[in-house]
Amino acid sequence: MSADQEFGAVAGRTPGIVADDAMNNASFSLPEVIRVVAGDTMWVKLAWTRSDGIRDGMQQHVQLAVRAGSLASGDNGWRVVGNQRAVLTKVNANAQKWDWLNPANPSTGTNAFVDSLNLQVGAVDATGTAVDFAIVNGPGLRNGVFLQPSSGTCDTLNIRAQIASGQTPAQLAALAKNALCRNNFRLAGVAQDPATQSQFTWPGDAPRNNTAWAKPQLSAAELADIKPFSAYTIDVYQNGNTSTPAKHYTVRLRTPSPLPEALRQYAWHELAQSTRDKLTPGTADTFVGGTTFPLAWTSKAGLPFVKRGNVQIRATAAGQTAATFVNGSASALPVQPGAAVTLNVPGDQGVAFPSVAGWTGSTDFSFVNLNWSDPVDTLFTESFEYDR
Repeated sequence: MSADQEFGAVAGRTPGIVADDAMNNASFSLPEVIRVVAGDTMWVKLAWTRSDGIRDGMQQHVQLAVRAGSLASGDNGWRVVGNQRAVLTKVNANAQKWDWLNPANPSTGTNAFVDSLNLQVGAVDATGTAVDFAIVNGPGLRNGVFLQPSSGTCDTLNIRAQIASGQTPAQLAALAKNALCRNNFRLAGVAQDPATQSQFTWPGDAPRNNTAWAKPQLSAAELADIKPFSAYTIDVYQNGNTSTPAKHYTVRLRTPSPLPEALRQYAWHELAQSTRDKLTPGTADTFVGGTTFPLAWTSKAGLPFVKRGNVQIRATAAGQTAATFVNGSASALPVQPGAAVTLNVPGDQGVAFPSVAGWTGSTDFSFVNLNWSDPVDTLFTESFEYDR
């Protein structure tokens, strides 16, 4: 993100920290140094409490401004510098709760908890130049994961394939694009209800055989290999070059996700019935398409507030053979516990979402999720999906 996006007021976006009037009279704690990155640059967490009692925070890279020459001018603090990467690149532990709105057709066999890694690589760099593809390597990813642009509308690359031993970047680049915008690489999972564990299936199993992001479940030893501050490398390829990456980044995972069985003990936010109805064909409120999707929930007491909402719809209109796929996400403002929230999520790149009502494709689906982070920055995602 640019400094404007993070701290300022950008048209059509949630206000940044400095531009948000709700931050007036906020009190800041001392920065938590997470890791010394290099030399005088550090990865830190900044935390604050607003005057209304809501607590929040952010992570940033900062650089010490204290030098012999700067002391004379009074420049003796820390300077926020960002990570200086030209392409969005993130790896986060992601604890997921999956709820299927049509129980006859869930990809996990039953409602499930899933431990995953969220792999995000931007579709363009800071100059607007397209990213052709990216390769991510690190614990839990075996031979690596290949990400490429979606054939639909997405701002980030789509997980396209697990890399086979000996497979070259040129061979991967030749793979046809998919109409998906999937950032989550699934590691392991269990049924939400222990009584339905016998119904639990992994998405890599027949009949939903998707080897790109889910097959097979990781073993206990492989899960144990994902440790705090595990390093992940991201090679970004651009300008048609399939032999040498244009950019190479190393990112670190702050902490692994809780094991799926432990997620049965966690609390989760409550998605509004109105949103469930919009995702479901045949209801009075089925979504009929539009530039924004109204994503609604109730913020549960005792949980961090939802920070982002995501919507994906792939729908085939009557009389058409090709499906339209659009992804969209938006930042949510902090709210008090118990508050009812509606977030109007726009489609990426200004593209309107297609209609769920009257869709005809055998692989059409509607999907939303809510995202928040705990104090040690594990990403929690609550997902709801209707698969036609």
